Amino acid sequence: MVIFKIIKLFCLILLIIIVAGCKPVQYQETSNGTLTGSLNVESEPNQTEIYIDGLFIGKTPLLITNLSIGNHKLTLKKAKYKDFNQEVNIIPGQTLSTKASY
Repeated sequence: MVIFKIIKLFCLILLIIIVAGCKPVQYQETSNGTLTGSLNVESEPNQTEIYIDGLFIGKTPLLITNLSIGNHKLTLKKAKYKDFNQEVNIIPGQTLSTKASY
């Protein structure tokens, strides 16, 4: 009977050690409770216009933070170059990176 208590205690301690060593998922939460992620956008050449879901965001290189999770349409535009289009899936707490080369 004592051996079972020792094994049970050992398993409990082992479980606590494993759980304590796990790194929690890091994410941002907006004021309304929405989870967000980030998108790092680079291009060659630089200073390419960035659009997310048709909305102008800025120019490359740029780290876009607090982006709502889920699928978004990324479009990069630069005069005299063909538009770059890509669907990106934003995951809570993660930074997705993309680079367009013309």
